[in-house]
Amino acid sequence: MKNYRLILLFICALPVSLIQAQISHGGSPLFPSQQLLKSSGESFFIEMPAFNLDSLLKDDQLNKGNMRGSFRFANKFYTSIERGKSGYNYTLPDGTKVWQVGIRSKGAYSINVLFSEYHLPPGGRLFLYNSDHSHIVGSFTHENNSEKNILPIQPVEGDEIIVEYTEPAGAAFEGKLKISEVNHDYIGLRVREPANNPANSSCMPNVACQNSDNPNINSTVLIMISGSIACTGSLINNSSENGTPYLLTATHCLNNNFTVKNPDYEDVAGTIITFFNYQQSYCSLTTRGVENMSIAGTQKACVIDTFDIALLRLNETPPDYYHPYYSGWSIEYNGSGTNISVNNYPYINIHHPVGAPKKTGHSDAIVRISNPAFQNYKFMAYSHWEVSGWTEGSTASGSSGSPLYDSNHRVIGGLSGGASDCSGTKPNGGKDYFFAMFRGWEYGNNSANYLKTYLDPTNSGKKSIDGFDPYKPNSLSRLSNANYDAAQVDTTRTTLTSPESGYLFGYNSAGINEFAEEFTITEKAEVVGAYFLVPPYSGAIPAGAKITVHVYKSGNNGPGERITAASTSFSPQYIGYSSTSKNFGKYNVTLTPATECFVKFESEQEIQGKFYIAYEITYPNPASSPFTIVYNTKFDAAANNTAWIRYNSNWIPATQYPNQTVPNTSLAIQPVVRSKSGTSIEEMKITKEENIRFNRSDRTLSIVSETSESGEIVIYSINGQIIEKLIFQGNVPVTLRAMPQGTIGLVKAISGSKVLASKIIY
Repeated sequence: MKNYRLILLFICALPVSLIQAQISHGGSPLFPSQQLLKSSGESFFIEMPAFNLDSLLKDDQLNKGNMRGSFRFANKFYTSIERGKSGYNYTLPDGTKVWQVGIRSKGAYSINVLFSEYHLPPGGRLFLYNSDHSHIVGSFTHENNSEKNILPIQPVEGDEIIVEYTEPAGAAFEGKLKISEVNHDYIGLRVREPANNPANSSCMPNVACQNSDNPNINSTVLIMISGSIACTGSLINNSSENGTPYLLTATHCLNNNFTVKNPDYEDVAGTIITFFNYQQSYCSLTTRGVENMSIAGTQKACVIDTFDIALLRLNETPPDYYHPYYSGWSIEYNGSGTNISVNNYPYINIHHPVGAPKKTGHSDAIVRISNPAFQNYKFMAYSHWEVSGWTEGSTASGSSGSPLYDSNHRVIGGLSGGASDCSGTKPNGGKDYFFAMFRGWEYGNNSANYLKTYLDPTNSGKKSIDGFDPYKPNSLSRLSNANYDAAQVDTTRTTLTSPESGYLFGYNSAGINEFAEEFTITEKAEVVGAYFLVPPYSGAIPAGAKITVHVYKSGNNGPGERITAASTSFSPQYIGYSSTSKNFGKYNVTLTPATECFVKFESEQEIQGKFYIAYEITYPNPASSPFTIVYNTKFDAAANNTAWIRYNSNWIPATQYPNQTVPNTSLAIQPVVRSKSGTSIEEMKITKEENIRFNRSDRTLSIVSETSESGEIVIYSINGQIIEKLIFQGNVPVTLRAMPQGTIGLVKAISGSKVLASKIIY
């Protein structure tokens, strides 16, 4: 089996409202008062008992089966921490009722909890955060109430967390909160991902390096079960195409490799957290994926354990800024009996091995029905597709439940297990086995447990359907002034020359603490949020440092009126375990790769023309070592400068900084916008395609014009990211930058009031 027990320290190095996991609802906690902490002392924290870590690690090693069974990451404590009976309860002068309780599990990389009772009135707000307030999740409100009255919470970094609930005076009823499970992470995935990818992952391409235009990448998700097990799943379409958020995965992810007898799958489903877009955005720049897009809780639709098939339904519909995509499916096959196959190759697998950012692989061999023998469980005969070997890639623990797509991009099954591995940069030739969806289509006597009941609710009788984008045509677009890969990013960052010190676009001694990136959009749109590509850190961020993100309208010269803001705090430290001293400690981040963080604004603001995304750094004391918030691109005299700094209270282009020469550059910030016209920004109308000519051999693009007018060329990727901007003059060809072969580009040429658009393939 290829599920994986792990802890995901999903923390971005940016602000409170930026750190959102399960769909949460903003705001800021009160934090315990110093008076409360001093008066309560150690008693403020409820201590989890000690356990023998070395013994657990030894057991984990012994329990590894030949089909790669579950990899335990957390030690589970069963608790009864209840509002009104545990912690501290008090009332503020305005009548607001407050409950605060601390939970400590010594040495934990992170702690996650399960509320077995969760029912809040309107106005009630729940937060969880660590002791130094560097990682905050919430708020959770009455909108997170569910029929089961349970709520799993994502991991919070560190070995001390605080639970805080506030309820306004005159609330409709008393909120109920009870924590029945506390999970202590003793693996600490953040320490080793993705710098240390799966132990032998050199043959597993990141999705950014291959099939980057495949919409099924947005369908594949990382799932965490019961706070301790990680697997892979995929959103899947139904014949109604109504966006019902069905999630396909493997049954053995829900029952600990079939070691749990008579599991209550409904209860297990309620503990699941689903993480979206945990993937690298750039092929040649190693980054951690976005970690703050998730949904808490699912419900059981059907579970067919004899085939290892599990279909769940998310408790909430993924919002548009999650970019969800519902994969198509196929139950078609050739042959009969034990001689069944499908020949729609290549077959593609997208998965999260050991919880790592998304990987992919493909096989060019015909898949055939097979009768695999697993160590811990024997499935129904001839229930699985056999992938006899991968042309590229392999699977690993944590890949369980991941989809197998045919050449039509339709799911035909999900991973149960196998023996594939990497042999250097090549797959080892080992076989993998995926449950066959057609076997569970109408299996048994209970139609409520048929896949067909949920995936073909219209009873259409279809044997296959295509995928579905619920937010098309008005999907979100990710704007960018550069392609932030290793070839363009200034990994050394821009340092100030003596006598000043620090980074121009981060902490420095020059008194510059606010920075902005300029964007231009011709359509009327709303800005929803922004991605920040955050560099690794070589030292500790000073205590109390705060980052605030702003959106500015265009002024007379640079940023003008501020129209919205969001903020959060961060601390680039991790908890490490020493095998020699047998204990844990905090360490400054030095090897952690770059991290991509998404900032979701509390309110969406209308923009058109020029606008600016800015970040402001405030800190009470000088930093012990310099730090910066986002990368900037390598200097390029031929490019447009889009970076701005606030110098002596005035905004100036970074190139006009008077104390040293700063050539043209851009900050690695990418706003996410939604068109106000009802048409997706990147889905431009293709007109007069013959007027845009592209030569693939030398990457030259020509705009055919009778008047030889000049204008601007903007090239978008298929998902709306700006690949490149250039100025053209009449019929003079321009040379485009190199892109991976097969990349699709959407070309938009603007000259005065004329707009030409076309599609090119690099």
